Amino acid sequence: MTIPEQVLLIAVRDGESKFETYGYHIGAALLAALLVHERVEVASGRKNKVAVVDATPLADAVLDGCLSQVADRRKSTRAHDWVLRLSSKRNYHAIATVLCGKKVLQAKDARNLYFFKRRAYDLVDLDTRDRLVERLKVAVFSDTSDLHIDNRLLVALAYAGELLPLHFNKKLIRKRTRHLKHIVQGDSVSETVAKALKTARQVSGLGSNTGVVAVAGMSS
Repeated sequence: MTIPEQVLLIAVRDGESKFETYGYHIGAALLAALLVHERVEVASGRKNKVAVVDATPLADAVLDGCLSQVADRRKSTRAHDWVLRLSSKRNYHAIATVLCGKKVLQAKDARNLYFFKRRAYDLVDLDTRDRLVERLKVAVFSDTSDLHIDNRLLVALAYAGELLPLHFNKKLIRKRTRHLKHIVQGDSVSETVAKALKTARQVSGLGSNTGVVAVAGMSS
């Protein structure tokens, strides 16, 4: 399961969802995947511009589309700007559709305010999502920081995107602040995407307790 698919699933929660407060996590996860696969790099320093270093396709339609988008951009763009650009409804629905194909989600038509039709998704494979949450729990509350890159990125994106309180007690999370920061700062990719996600949320005006997605009704 790809990093964007994992992030989408850990953001699932009962209730109504809003794409506007959710998509930035997907954008950061897509950027993280391109960095892990060494298709792009982020320059060090304050400008942290993103550049393609290898345009070879990854045989993943969503990631290849994002890679092409970065490659076609004539003007170099900062990491947090790419988080915003990649946080499109198209990418959101594309990732959700892949999870539907894996029988983890199920698409349905829903209505917003009883009038506007939209595409929504139900979580039908609770076990898969619960296993991800368990991985997250072990990474957050154990004392080891020697984690696989997928787990490190999952922690970094969940921490920077304020997704951890969806699953764990806030007081317990605060007690793990030093550990969480150590994980995020443990490798350049995790630190880069965490900072980019945090900055993207700030410039877009998203405050605390945003980024919550619903189980029944992950919508556009």
